[in-house]
Amino acid sequence: MTGSHTGVALAWKLWEALAKQGMIKSLYSITGDNAANNVAMINVLQQKFAGIVIRWPKEEQFHHCACHVIDLVAKEFFAHMGELTDEDYQFFDDYLGVRQVPIEDSNEEVEGSNCDHQGKIVSSSNYNHADIESALTLTSHQ
Repeated sequence: MTGSHTGVALAWKLWEALAKQGMIKSLYSITGDNAANNVAMINVLQQKFAGIVIRWPKEEQFHHCACHVIDLVAKEFFAHMGELTDEDYQFFDDYLGVRQVPIEDSNEEVEGSNCDHQGKIVSSSNYNHADIESALTLTSHQ
């Protein structure tokens, strides 16, 4: 779409596309993010439908995208989380049951909870802080 992305402009473009395809009476619902222009678009569409005597209650017909809402919440959470400290990493080590054992000093059989996906003993020498932050970031975007 070229031009302004105001709610009025979006509503007119959508209405125009629906009319061109003969689908105005076929529009059941719209899913979108909660941006102000989308909310304004829905208000305009409700008025346009009322103008042609079609009941299209915006409260029932516009659905906020759950994935977008979750993404916004996650971004806000991580923005306030700040940098992880050494104490934070120690907490993760303790919580996960990670042993602080150098790989070369261990000949023992290890349990799965103390191994990574390849069966290596997990210790602080096997990963760095950037790896954990990267894993947390990947987890937050899945």
